[in-house]
Amino acid sequence: MTLNRKPTYTFTDLNKDLNDLYVYLKKEKYTEKEIKNLMLPLTSKLTEENKTLLKILHSCLIFFLVLAVIYFFTYWDKFYWNLTALTRIFLIKILNLYDWRYLKNEMCLIDKNLFQNKAIFQQELAFECDLCESVQNLDEIVYNYEDIDSDFIERLLKLDRPILIRGGIEHWTQHSPEDFVNILTSDVDFSTSVPCKLSSNIFSSREDSTEAKSLIFKTSFFESFFLHFQNCEKRAVRVFRNITSRPDIVPDVMSPVTLNWLLWSKNYNVSKFKPIDLVEKYTMIGQIFGGIVLKLIPRKNCKEICAVLEVPLYENEFILFSSLWDVEYKPFGKGENLGAVLEIKG
Repeated sequence: MTLNRKPTYTFTDLNKDLNDLYVYLKKEKYTEKEIKNLMLPLTSKLTEENKTLLKILHSCLIFFLVLAVIYFFTYWDKFYWNLTALTRIFLIKILNLYDWRYLKNEMCLIDKNLFQNKAIFQQELAFECDLCESVQNLDEIVYNYEDIDSDFIERLLKLDRPILIRGGIEHWTQHSPEDFVNILTSDVDFSTSVPCKLSSNIFSSREDSTEAKSLIFKTSFFESFFLHFQNCEKRAVRVFRNITSRPDIVPDVMSPVTLNWLLWSKNYNVSKFKPIDLVEKYTMIGQIFGGIVLKLIPRKNCKEICAVLEVPLYENEFILFSSLWDVEYKPFGKGENLGAVLEIKG
């Protein structure tokens, strides 16, 4: 049995009928204005839909133009580093509300099961505490530079074990603290930079100038001080990296150095440890002059399982560790102490 189907009325048919109607009306001596009024119920509907579409397209165009302008401005160093500085400040401010640091190593920022099973999500974020529970004292992590190689270091870092190495940064320690600081401040890219995460007993947040050269100059007025800060401007990171380059023994996986810190003190005898707010996957701390005591603190779920390690770090020694550990330091009380921290993306 054959079904009788209604013929399809296409847009072409509609267009032909409208044209025929238009021709007929013109023959009947209708004016253009009269024809327009006759067609108003149809054209007003089409016009309203077009206006809505145009508004959406207009909004999208403005949005993408703004993004394009911001993108091209990021090629301008001053704008780029001010934008990143503001972003860093925002991220630091929300750390008390949400610890986002684990996300830097994640392939996906939003887990699809986040709202389905929070317990599973928290378990995925946990560190493997079996890797650190057996590390109980300093002797288990100390090695001489000449006794190990980069493959050995890489294997230990993959197990989240800290490694303290005696020797290997002679190219850092060839400078006295005064010469080291003079090399930095003689370069305008460093001296005019504005450091991040500044902490000191000789600087007040009410002061206007926080340029590196201003901060370092103030130390000359004090017999007892401490000063540490993070170089977060690209130009300052580059200058600092030139005189604190990675030792050859450090494995290639520990690159690039994205941020670095200056730790400087003189006759500053305190009992309280000072935290260093790290964000990258790996960290290297090297002692250029004098010494400090480091406290390595297991993070998150490993706090109750793994031991807190107190590690003295002397001149021409450096330590490598992963993001399983938070770190605090205390300078030696007598004399001058100068150290550098390298944050490595990995």
